[in-house]
Formats: sequence, structure tokens, C-alpha cells
Amino acid sequence: MAHLSSHPLEQLSLGWSSAILKDPAWLSHLSALRSLSLDQCYATDATLHALAGLPIERLSLPSSYVCEDDLEILEGMPLADLNLKSSRQTIERLDVLHGFPLKRLGLSDVQGIDADTLSDLHGLELESLDLSLNDLTWKELKQLAGLPLKRLNLSFCRGVDGKLLRKLVELGLPLEQLEISGLDLLDADLACLRDLPLRRLGLYDSPWLTDAGVAHLVRLPLSDLTISADPGESRITSAAVPVLEQLSLQTLWLLNCSGISVEGWDRLARLPARVSGPGI
Repeated sequence: MAHLSSHPLEQLSLGWSSAILKDPAWLSHLSALRSLSLDQCYATDATLHALAGLPIERLSLPSSYVCEDDLEILEGMPLADLNLKSSRQTIERLDVLHGFPLKRLGLSDVQGIDADTLSDLHGLELESLDLSLNDLTWKELKQLAGLPLKRLNLSFCRGVDGKLLRKLVELGLPLEQLEISGLDLLDADLACLRDLPLRRLGLYDSPWLTDAGVAHLVRLPLSDLTISADPGESRITSAAVPVLEQLSLQTLWLLNCSGISVEGWDRLARLPARVSGPGI
């Protein structure tokens, strides 16, 4: 990989090979690097030592062996976007993040995430937070109060139900994008979303959702909506089409929504939006 150091790379994405980082010293020569993704490369503290001093603004380290103490190695980096998805190390504190101008943080499927850990986020100017695939209760979610979050991902979080969703909305977060796929919700639970300035809503793997639930979305300023379930499990029918027609959508994904009639799909195809589904 050393031959890459002769190029003025600003963005680099590598993955699925621990051999890439067997000797990570070559990374230190990428002096123009601003965005780096090392997916499934099992980055360690040695990797971070090689990155220290680089002008990296976006760093993605899924499945790394990096812990909170290791992040101190990057002190002074202009890091605005950090992804620690599926960290192989338990992360018990996040106070070290206050040393970066962080705007976006990925903590999907991270061991050790609890109320104390999330309380360390207080004071950060976070606009985007990914907590998907974690065990969360109200004790954890209430730690988000006061954060300027515009995007929140709670997909497939064990413990998040309709009651917690309503309490989350009451925190008054300025959410414009919300991912709540794979949760155990009811149609009525979506009514609370009317108090949010949502422009994007993700409802992948939501077989519980019916036309009645879609009706609760009618007054939202949505421009991007995804609704899906496994094949044969969707309960969405043509009755949802009039509601969808009232939304100011630019993108509409209705994956496996086979209950919509041919006429319904024809109407959706005439929307001034990019529509995708089994009838289009």
C-alpha cells in the first residue's frame, strides 16, 4: 500500500483485509487526506498513531480494536465525522470526543453504550447520531436532551418501543431525519412524530405498519420516506396512496408493498418524486 503515499489523496476507502494495516506507517504519508474509511480492517492504536497529525475530517473505523483512550492519540485532528460501528472494544466513556469539532458520530452495535457513556455527549454540537443495534432504555435516550441533533438512527434497537418514542419526541430535538426500522411499534405510535420537523423517515422491516399508521404522516414535511417489510408481510394497501400523494416527497421507497393495486402504483408513478416498489 506504500505506493499510495505518492498520490495527493483526499479521500480513501479500504476494506475487508487486516493485511492492509499490518504495517500502517504508510498512512502517515497521506498528508492531504481528509476522509478515510477502514471497514473491517481491524484498526488498532498503531493505526491511529500513523494517522496522528493528518487533516482528517471524516474517519470511519467499523470493527476496529480502538477504545476511548486510543482516540486521545488523534488530539488536534479536525474530526467532524467519526464512525466506530461494531467496535471490538468496549467503550465506556466518550469525554475524549470533546477534543474534536464533532458533528456526526456513529455508535452502531457498540459494546458498553449506557446512560453514563451517552451523558459524555453533553456539550457537543452533534447533528447526527447513530445508535442502531444497541440495547437502549429511557435512561439512555434521555441523555440526548439538549443536543442539536438533526439526524438520529435508532433502527433495530432492543428496548425502544412506542412509549420510548413518544418520550423521545418530548425532548424537543430538532430532528429532520429519523430511522426507526425494525422496532416493535404500533400505528398509533407514529402520531407523536407530527411534532417533529421530519424530512426523512426510515421504516424498513416494519411489518406492523398499516394504512392507519401511514395516515399519521400526512402533516409531516417529509421529502424522503422508506416503508418496507419482508416479502409477503407488508400490510400497506392502496388506501395509503391518497396520503402519500399529499406529502411533498422527492424519494419514496415502498419495498415489498405488494398490497398496493395496479391503479395505486399508476397514481404513485405520477408523483413528482422518485418512486420505487414492486409495481414500478
